[in-house]
Amino acid sequence: MFAAGSGQDTVSRFENDTDSLQLNSDLWNNTDLTIADVLATFGSVAGRDTILDFGDDVLVIQRLREIDLLIDDILIV
Repeated sequence: MFAAGSGQDTVSRFENDTDSLQLNSDLWNNTDLTIADVLATFGSVAGRDTILDFGDDVLVIQRLREIDLLIDDILIV
């Protein structure tokens, strides 16, 4: 699970529709956001990678160029 205080982490072998990411809502101060909101607010693509940037905590998913593919692979806890 990726949560506030996790710092920076990298996922190097993410497989769409096989793997999942657990994000703790404390990353965005427990505000009621949908997965689409999280991706639109905190997500971006840089080169070949998707980046979820929550300020002090950053998750890089290598070799994933289409951020929308994550919509059914994220669990909010």
